[in-house]
Amino acid sequence: MPPESLGLSGKLPPDWEGDGNPRRVLMVWGAVRCRELPAHQVQDFLARPEVVQLAAVRTTPMWRAAIRAINANDGGLLLLGEWTDCLRGLCDESINPVIQIDIVEDRRDTSGGELTASLEALPDSLQHVLHHPVLTRQRPVRKVATSRRSHPEWSQVLSEMKEALQLEIRESDRTASGQRIYLGAGVLLALTKHGHTVRFDAVLDTAVVDGGALQLAYGTAPPVEIEVLDMSDTSLTAWVSGRPPNAIPTATLLLDSSFLLRRRFDLLSGLSQGCDWFDAASGMAPLVDPDAVYTSVSQTSPDDALSAEQQKFHDVALTGGTSWLWGPPGTGKTTTLAHLVRRLRRSGKRVLFVSNTNAAVDTALEKYLSVDPELPPGAVVRLGGDMDQRSSDKGLSVGAIAAHLGVGAGDQLVTCRREIAAARARISELDQIVRDPLGAARSGALGHPDLELLELLRLIRETGLEEELATTIRQLGTLVDRRRAVESLVNQVRHAIVSDAGVVFSTVHRVYLQDLEKQRFDVVVLDEASMVSADLAVLAAGLGDGHLIVAGDFRQLGPIAQSTEPAAQRWLRQSIFETAGIVAAVSNGVPPRSMVTLRVQHRMRGKIERIVRDHFYPEVNLTSGSSIPARPPRRPIQSMGEVALIDTSGLAPWMGRRGGLHSRYNVVHAQVVASLLDQVAADVPLGLISPFSPQASLLRTLVGRDSARREAATVHRFQGGERDLIVWDMTEGRMGGTKPALWFNAFSTQDEGSRLLNVALSRSRDQLVVVADMDRVRKLPRESILSQVVQHIDQLGNIVDARDLLDSRAPACPDVSNMPPRDALDLLLECATSGWVMIWSTRIPDEISAHTMQRLREAIAANIAIYFRFPPASTPDSWALIGQLQEVGCSVQFVDPCFENVAFTASTTITSTGGLLDVKQGDLVKTVNPAFAHAVSSLLRRAGDIDPSTKDKDPTCPHGWPYRARVYSVKGSLRLLRPEHCFH
Repeated sequence: MPPESLGLSGKLPPDWEGDGNPRRVLMVWGAVRCRELPAHQVQDFLARPEVVQLAAVRTTPMWRAAIRAINANDGGLLLLGEWTDCLRGLCDESINPVIQIDIVEDRRDTSGGELTASLEALPDSLQHVLHHPVLTRQRPVRKVATSRRSHPEWSQVLSEMKEALQLEIRESDRTASGQRIYLGAGVLLALTKHGHTVRFDAVLDTAVVDGGALQLAYGTAPPVEIEVLDMSDTSLTAWVSGRPPNAIPTATLLLDSSFLLRRRFDLLSGLSQGCDWFDAASGMAPLVDPDAVYTSVSQTSPDDALSAEQQKFHDVALTGGTSWLWGPPGTGKTTTLAHLVRRLRRSGKRVLFVSNTNAAVDTALEKYLSVDPELPPGAVVRLGGDMDQRSSDKGLSVGAIAAHLGVGAGDQLVTCRREIAAARARISELDQIVRDPLGAARSGALGHPDLELLELLRLIRETGLEEELATTIRQLGTLVDRRRAVESLVNQVRHAIVSDAGVVFSTVHRVYLQDLEKQRFDVVVLDEASMVSADLAVLAAGLGDGHLIVAGDFRQLGPIAQSTEPAAQRWLRQSIFETAGIVAAVSNGVPPRSMVTLRVQHRMRGKIERIVRDHFYPEVNLTSGSSIPARPPRRPIQSMGEVALIDTSGLAPWMGRRGGLHSRYNVVHAQVVASLLDQVAADVPLGLISPFSPQASLLRTLVGRDSARREAATVHRFQGGERDLIVWDMTEGRMGGTKPALWFNAFSTQDEGSRLLNVALSRSRDQLVVVADMDRVRKLPRESILSQVVQHIDQLGNIVDARDLLDSRAPACPDVSNMPPRDALDLLLECATSGWVMIWSTRIPDEISAHTMQRLREAIAANIAIYFRFPPASTPDSWALIGQLQEVGCSVQFVDPCFENVAFTASTTITSTGGLLDVKQGDLVKTVNPAFAHAVSSLLRRAGDIDPSTKDKDPTCPHGWPYRARVYSVKGSLRLLRPEHCFH
């Protein structure tokens, strides 16, 4: 069946035509220009019975339906079109041989426009990959016995899980507007062979789950696939599939939050029909009775590296059936599992180790490699997390193992990923220097710690660091383009490599993304199980032979679900600990016999441990191991105790919402944290934690992106981690017009708020600092867990007034200080090097001094744009003052509601305990940090508001008065009232 029938040139493998049994072909149209061929040739080809036609490659279900059809007939796949269009969706599919004919030339002649194609010169020939011994080797097929493919309660459970997913998909689709992030100021950085690299401005606080789907839409054009190259708190750089439009000033980032849910639903639908690779009895075992298969525990050979508790769990877990490990913070759960997996592997058991996130998997894998370093090649495979170079360097990624087996594309894939990792590291380093020159100078990255900001900016330009950053980003796009092409070859041997592995490390989401389809294991280890929904735990357990090990801490964070329907709450909002009745049994004082609790922690210093033990683990009797007092004394902030609370109430901290509506942030708290960091040595591992994503993004500008040493993130990102110093920013402020978040009012250790607070406080090794508005906290019921924790800290006598902290830092730290009595406008104009100043005030002042008006006139005359944001004017005096500001050339806009009290330029941010234009301004706090100021500007900006860097004037009504920007819908749009709605 030669391709000449389509006017194509190029060789197919010699075995393309079988012995009288023509092999099926999947004809992919996609973006191919076959419509330029003579119509009769196309029709003749498509009329053949062995051809399966696919009209477009746009959705995963279409791929899967077509691939099942050709695989059922021992078929192959003929791809026609651009590489990126034709390979969409292939990475997650198990397919038979792929023949890729890439259009490299389009010749038109007088005979009717024949299309000529040839095989593209790829890094490794496709035919070599398809005929490699790793694919042709015969392997034993492990099938589940018919009796174990079902269970008396399996149909009911399966039906409930499908209902839960349908409810969650419906809720996700209903709130889909929240998954659309509007991007602006688009800049085309580079064109690559199969796509382009582009950068946008945006405030990003969305985390992408492993396997999630990100797309980008230009205007009304269909969304296209993207890969994020660099994501800071205020910008996004991405490789985008296909050609760019003529103009790209704006776009929409689409996060398909229901993508993973639909894939899970598809898998459950397939299981309802029965299959020979899923053990329903094993999946049901932990639900029916946690101790149903528990037998008497036999003593195993002792391991000197384990404590008595850890050894006891090994004895239980190696017995078989379902075993449960409850590991409170710092008790060595990961170490226990690492030694257990080593024992299982060496005894000839095939092990699947899954956890909720890539970070958790990598943490467990690092620990495992430290206890089992001598591994034969291919014995352990790390699935997913392919952007983590460590897996390739250690020979654990699919690409690295393929290279070891002699698949040339594997070696090139490893090299390409290494170059990508180096480019990302350099981009992170350069970005931190460019965005925060002062911080880079203090850390020694610029080598000039004594230079002022303007001198540093000049130095950056003269040394070409900005141009190097742009060049490296363009190179990264090209590398990603190349990596995607090489990956398509390596993916042909992925299933075979996984089948040969003795231990597979992966996120639990890979269970339904087909990387683990038809894989069978002797033992399944489910780590961080408290964060894994019950339905996923059942699916993971079904890949084993009834030997399941569940480890986690149900007093820490649980799964997340949007739907409040009972089915969704049971299967998606609860972990297997709750669904199997473990939590209830512990609460009733009768834990299952197959559960072991680790009670000796090796992380927290004494005072931190007592807070965690007393308020979150009263029945565990948590104690400190001998390693803690043996550690050298270390207190990162010398002026504070082991546990301290900084009270910000004296600074009247206001709390804003991103874009006026979404989540919460607190600029004053971030400024206080910035002052703390100047007391911490650069080599101290520290973590800044907030319950809210916008605040975490604001804090991240203070530490950069060196996550190995300093990190700022939400609580969910920190579970499983630890740092010498933890700063827990509660973010909540009494000013802001919002009710306290739900976690403020937790009363039980199983409440979501209690679990969140537990994770935040228990990450610290040596010192814990809490930043809180005590006026807000004091309004809580005394019985709440948060109130009791604060009372505990108060009893230690370690509550510090934030004003004292700032006053003590003012002489030594000019970048973050409680300023002496000076005019805020003077301070801002001194820093207005970019030619603009933005001032937000919660009230229109009663009067403006003559000195201030004169300074405004001088600034306008010096071509400095000045913007004011006030709540709407309501009195004749306030209207008169607005008129005065407009008369001197200032831009004014009304914002409703307006709780923000802050002013900023491109490099400086100032907050005040009073009105910034009042005669009595109160205490001023100034922060000099360009990245911080840019993040504040992005968080404050309402949709549709102007960018002050453009120095454009705010629009006015026909009478010359300001419009009102009012947040009035859940979509977060800022709308300017039309002229006929002018309200003056």
